[in-house]
Amino acid sequence: MLRQNRGFETTPMEMRVMQTAARELASMNIDGLVAGFVKDGTLSLDEFDAVLSAATRVPVTFHRAFDSLVEPDRAIDMLADHTQIDRILTSGGSGSAEERCARLRQYVARAGSRVTIIAGGGVDLQMFGLLVEQGIVREIHVGRLAREDENPAGPVSAASVRRLRDLTEGVGPL
Repeated sequence: MLRQNRGFETTPMEMRVMQTAARELASMNIDGLVAGFVKDGTLSLDEFDAVLSAATRVPVTFHRAFDSLVEPDRAIDMLADHTQIDRILTSGGSGSAEERCARLRQYVARAGSRVTIIAGGGVDLQMFGLLVEQGIVREIHVGRLAREDENPAGPVSAASVRRLRDLTEGVGPL
């Protein structure tokens, strides 16, 4: 993930650091980058494009900065126009698991085959179950669900991963 601070805005100096990092990572034949910039609820496409241009052949996931957008549907269209962007990572926003799943379903419909929506951020067992049972998304970033005692700083736990895999048994391709 290319990020220089905890927020979704960036400075010119941070941009130079991220461009250098993107260029270096691309030279290592990595599978993809994760980045995203938003200012005042709007995509910061100039900054995003600057990072993309430093790693032109690398697929990019737009990260959870997406959740801070005022017009996420419009942003899906704008991001899908970038051929390098293959995924958008989103929690589905705020609200209950059901509300977030409904929003994710709308995002997936809007994105169609242009870009993959990844559910991630605050995915607990209830939401994981809903996502799987309803076939809302094909990819879920589980984070703490795969960790020992669901501790975000803890190590990945084989037992936790097995539990998640078991929840997907018999679901088949989405």
